[in-house]
Amino acid sequence: MVEALAAGVPVLAYNAGGAREIVRPLQDGVLLDRLDISDLRAGIEKLARREWAEEELRARAETFCRERFAKQFTTFVAGVRDYKRAGTARGS
Repeated sequence: MVEALAAGVPVLAYNAGGAREIVRPLQDGVLLDRLDISDLRAGIEKLARREWAEEELRARAETFCRERFAKQFTTFVAGVRDYKRAGTARGS
């Protein structure tokens, strides 16, 4: 999904898991509520009816990646810090 956005292409995805985190409905693409032909057809029609700004989609991918990296890095650093504190408290 992020790769599609980075290429300036809107996303069509099922409304579950990571798609909810990445795709903002009708800004970055279309999220489907059901996995069936009628929802898929409606989603494709929504994509086709709208003009999508490629640069905005690319910017969304870049922002999402930067925010996600920052969050994961912060969590990692906090884990290392907590680990070191626990070791110091035990006298290790």
